[in-house]
Amino acid sequence: MEQLLERFRIEITEGGVAYGAFENECFIGFSVLGQKLRGKNKNRLQIDLMYTTKNFRRKGIGKQ
Repeated sequence: MEQLLERFRIEITEGGVAYGAFENECFIGFSVLGQKLRGKNKNRLQIDLMYTTKNFRRKGIGKQ
């Protein structure tokens, strides 16, 4: 777990972004986008991790 947290700290301190998903005031998921542009045209970011709680999966949270 600590290695995972360190990876996210590095991504965020080097320009990556973390997003949280909430319903009302309840935390239901998150994602971390890497900072390095990718793809042929260097116009894409990598999703480093995406997680949604079990009760909210398959409801389009990640797509939003």
